[in-house]
Amino acid sequence: MSRNNMDTKNTAQKPMRAVNYKHWENNVDCELLICIGSEASTRKAKWFLEEEFKIRWMQAAIGKCTKYEAMQISNPNQPREQIVEWLSASNSNPDEQLAIDELRSYADAYKFNVWPEYEQWASFFSDSFYQNAFDYDGNENYKPPVVVTNAELISNSKRFLNVNQKSVKFLLVGKLPDEQKKIILEELKTHRIKEAKIFRIECKPPENIDIKNGYWAKLKDSFNVVTEFLDVTEELKIIYELANDFPENEDDLLNPKAHLDTVDDVVRRLNESWVRVTNNGKNYVVRKGLDNLGRPYMEFFDYKNFAGYFIHEPLIPTGEFDRTLKPIMENPAIVWLKDERSIRSEYGVTFYPKNVQFYKGRLNAYYGLGVTPIEYEIEVIKPYLDHIEKIICGGNETYFNYVLNWCAHMLQIPEEKPETAIVLKAEPGTGKGTFVKPLGKIIGSHFLHATDAKHIVGKFNKSMENKILVFGDEFFSGSKEASDKLKGKITEETQTIERKGIDTIETPDYARVILASNHENIVRIEMNDRRYLFLEVSNEVMQNHEYFGQLGALVKDETFCSMLADYLLKRDIRGFNPRAVPKTEALAKQKLDNLEPLDKWLLHCLRVGTFCGGGSLEVRLTTSKATESAKTWLDDNKLSVYGDLSRKLGYTLQDFAKRKRIRKDDVLTYVYEFKELEEMRRIFSRKIGYDIEY
Repeated sequence: MSRNNMDTKNTAQKPMRAVNYKHWENNVDCELLICIGSEASTRKAKWFLEEEFKIRWMQAAIGKCTKYEAMQISNPNQPREQIVEWLSASNSNPDEQLAIDELRSYADAYKFNVWPEYEQWASFFSDSFYQNAFDYDGNENYKPPVVVTNAELISNSKRFLNVNQKSVKFLLVGKLPDEQKKIILEELKTHRIKEAKIFRIECKPPENIDIKNGYWAKLKDSFNVVTEFLDVTEELKIIYELANDFPENEDDLLNPKAHLDTVDDVVRRLNESWVRVTNNGKNYVVRKGLDNLGRPYMEFFDYKNFAGYFIHEPLIPTGEFDRTLKPIMENPAIVWLKDERSIRSEYGVTFYPKNVQFYKGRLNAYYGLGVTPIEYEIEVIKPYLDHIEKIICGGNETYFNYVLNWCAHMLQIPEEKPETAIVLKAEPGTGKGTFVKPLGKIIGSHFLHATDAKHIVGKFNKSMENKILVFGDEFFSGSKEASDKLKGKITEETQTIERKGIDTIETPDYARVILASNHENIVRIEMNDRRYLFLEVSNEVMQNHEYFGQLGALVKDETFCSMLADYLLKRDIRGFNPRAVPKTEALAKQKLDNLEPLDKWLLHCLRVGTFCGGGSLEVRLTTSKATESAKTWLDDNKLSVYGDLSRKLGYTLQDFAKRKRIRKDDVLTYVYEFKELEEMRRIFSRKIGYDIEY
């Protein structure tokens, strides 16, 4: 029965029942977890919980007093008619209807809605709830309010943590064991709750009050509530910044969900978080979700699941009426989908690393940095910079400046690929991870830490989508095919993303790549390759636990990462060309290790100063003799060349000799006329990009 249609005859106050006060020997207490959004909302939530606790305590302590009587004690200044109106109920099922109607009215009066559905809320306050809460069996052995089991908390079966609402959320429990408290905090972290306090409320019961001798006033006067709290906000520091929508005005609604009363409310609120997307011919609704590490990602819902997401929300009047002139009510999700004002992206989704919601008519999947930059203090970040200069770059200032500029370029101009990668050849325990981890925290959800080469160059590469920085830890490309894929990853502006069981798609690619390994042949680098800054990491502090203990504690601090981000954003990179990679001895060694078989033969000849072992460099050599010399050396070194050896040899020697046809003994034959030895050595060194010691 609704309040508007209540029979006024049934609103009269029920007579007080003559039940004896049941003495409660021990104080009753409970703990209440309140996830706060503002000072005002916290005060309201705490007040509401204290009032409810008083009422429950009185009902249990006094015995079978009605909730009207308990509320009259708790709210002595409230007009009798108002309390009667709150607690009016039909005669069909007085206990159940009382719980439903009184709580509906209570919520309306105090503008506080805890659970989306009144009936579900009311079930917690039903007669069985009170019996379970206080274990009422007619004697004095009562228990404090409900304790949530670990299973209920983890499964969220009773919606104690309604993480889908940007509203105050609270959990009413009994005395919390330490282990259960840890589980609750872990659950809060999982749901990215921003702040929380655990309130301990203790009620000291009055003693020996006779119900027949004015116990109402005596009970009210002797009722005592002691409130203490433990702030657990420090334990709930999270990456995601939870929006604070709570009103500061005490007269405003505490729960923003209460604003979803009209179509305009629904459109306004859902447009804040949801976007309709048509992608590859299919319709979705998209919002920002959070992965297991608390990093944002794009979460797709089909229309059915989107509507199911709002299944517990009150239906919204559409403004239309059925044949009986009854207002048509619909799920908020359906209302939003039908409204032309709902935000939509008809051209799908893209990735562009700038803070814009849409780019070229497509929904942008970029979520910004993982930290908020704050004014840097050079003495704070200096140990990290020193680690890069002295350990990662081996004390070379040129390499050090390039690395810092490369990192600054990633933050300042993320939409421009540098087309170069940093490769670190490092023994375990030398600090390569200490260098990369802060950069990963800064990049946030667009950072990938790959511990297997297949995550970068494998067939199924969904993890590479929408990335700004990719760290291949203990990377080894192995085959030429994998190396070719890696080259494309470093330089190409688009990439093909292939998911298991789903069609491949072409997406923009802005990823920078850092590779690290102690393998001798991390990547196959060709002779003229200019894509890599190849560094041999110093072993100076390898396994130095004191050094890495101090540096590790620094780089884990979010303040440090925020300062480092500010430093890189402010670093002057005017004139920096990321494609002008410094030449390093380590890169030259890597190139020499990866030479093609015929290039290795040529390097051997340039080192010994002869092609055929004659003691001096041949000025002229027939093509057949040169081919025979190369084949003999390849066979001796167990190397092979696929294809026609003579033709490939000509390609190898084209910068070192001229191929001519001459007449010898009245026979036309082809010969190579070689340049001077020192000139050929300079050419070979120039191809490698480093002065080789011959």
